[in-house]
Amino acid sequence: MHSQVRQAIACNVRAARKSLRLTQTELSLRVKKAAGGARGLCQASISAIERADRCPSVAVLLLLAKALEVPVPAPLEGADVGLVKARARAGDRDGTTARV
Repeated sequence: MHSQVRQAIACNVRAARKSLRLTQTELSLRVKKAAGGARGLCQASISAIERADRCPSVAVLLLLAKALEVPVPAPLEGADVGLVKARARAGDRDGTTARV
């Protein structure tokens, strides 16, 4: 299931980037701008996401969606991930179950 999610994200990110006629480097700069200059995503990371070699975190998906000017769920379109157990974050000792 995890590879199917990575594949769906890869296809959707690549398609959105190409529809804006952006290079991976240009998308990298847009991600940095979307993050307020605080953090970015290097071209190599974008390439890994588009090849489905890397599954981005939710935070990175949010930045990509903003940089690509697409709704947040767009990178996940076509992925049947069902119920997932979210890992506990700092200050949140109980994990939560959510439908993605």
